[in-house]
Amino acid sequence: VENISAPPSVILRNNPVSNGNLSVDVKGYPNGNSVITILTVNGKKIRTTGFPLSSGYQNINYPIHGIAAGIYILTIESGNLFMQKKFVITR
Repeated sequence: VENISAPPSVILRNNPVSNGNLSVDVKGYPNGNSVITILTVNGKKIRTTGFPLSSGYQNINYPIHGIAAGIYILTIESGNLFMQKKFVITR
């Protein structure tokens, strides 16, 4: 019997964001450190934060205070895993 797990996933729960925190559900990543980066759609880094991940399911409330309204890209990197998601900030 082979145990096949679901691939890692990232789901943005409150997109567009209007309350100052981006709610990110992360699933299927191994335990360890990750890097969360916010980019403009042109690729300019706005914010980079190291963040510990737990295996299984984890909800991250990522603060976006001080970032102007617009369209952005969230990236999560952990080991050789890399995910990107587009989101919108409204005010």
